[in-house]
Amino acid sequence: MRTNIYAEELTDRIEIISKTIDGNTFTGVRFYLELPTTITPEKAWELVGKKLWSSDNQAEFIEWWRSSLKENIQAQGPFLHHEGDDDSSAVTFWGKRDLRELLKKAIVLLDDHYLSRTVKWATAEPEPQPPTKVRHVFMVHCNPAGAVFVKTIEFYKQQGGFREPWGTAWRPIVAFDIEDARRTGCALIPGAKPYEEQAR
Repeated sequence: MRTNIYAEELTDRIEIISKTIDGNTFTGVRFYLELPTTITPEKAWELVGKKLWSSDNQAEFIEWWRSSLKENIQAQGPFLHHEGDDDSSAVTFWGKRDLRELLKKAIVLLDDHYLSRTVKWATAEPEPQPPTKVRHVFMVHCNPAGAVFVKTIEFYKQQGGFREPWGTAWRPIVAFDIEDARRTGCALIPGAKPYEEQAR
């Protein structure tokens, strides 16, 4: 089965949920969806015009709508039966630490994809990389001063980065080596100083 969720349906409503079955607690991440819709003047009349317009003249309302707004409205919102009863669609991914690994991998793939596009569009030619080198996953962190720190994912794991609270401040980066990871982090992480200004 393949599930396609379009950008217009995504929201920033995300929550952690859990349930216990036979003594085992299962944890999931729930992404709420809101179906977009196009509100035409005729639909607006059915939804609110009949109740709020000063008269029952539909043509007058539609003329006011078109002269004031000029176009249809693209709307998106939760599905509420009544206050406190949210029946919006959602997609839930179940898992514990394995789910964290998958989400981190997804971020790595997205970063790698958009970084390749950024490099392609840049006016300066990127530094050539030996074709025989293999890329690896590194963990990077930018402190408040803009300094970018890098760990191999093995060292990050040994230090407990996947378990300890401090690990949430680090993000995965795909790179050829530590300096390549630092250079990539400088390009992607907001607030990071340029690579040339990093102390190494």
